[in-house]
Parts: sequence; structure tokens; C-alpha cells
Amino acid sequence: GARIAVLAPAAAFAAWPTLGAVHRAALPDDAAGMARALYAALRELDAAGIDVVVAALPPAAGLGEAVGDRLRRAAGPRRDPS
Repeated sequence: GARIAVLAPAAAFAAWPTLGAVHRAALPDDAAGMARALYAALRELDAAGIDVVVAALPPAAGLGEAVGDRLRRAAGPRRDPS
């Protein structure tokens, strides 16, 4: 019953025409656009009650490396707020 989302560049979704009940969260295809839109997309998924986010990493070069680092940090362990 977990709500699942795929976070990836918009162009990647053309290769995945059928994702069933999985929510699609498209980012810009360029690394600079990804960097600008990443946190807003993650906040939107959180607000939508998504339980699991599967994120496609950009190529690990230049700004893509920074975006990948942000995604890895977002995937890290969470502290219990209670």
C-alpha cells in the first residue's frame, strides 16, 4: 500500500511509458534545471504523502555531481522528530 513516485528528467519518462499507479515527478532534462527544481519537487512529493521516491541520478559530472549529492543526502537516514 505504499505510495511510490519516480523522480527523473522529463525525457526519461518517454522510455517508461507504463508505470502503473506510480506517481511521475518530472525534472528538467538539464543539470542546471534539475538543481533549481529538485527541492521543490521533493517538497511536493512529501506534501502529496508519497512514501517512497525512486530518483534517477544525473551523470556525475559538473553540476550533475552536485544534484546527485543532494539526492543521496535526501535519501539518507532521518531523525525522528518526536
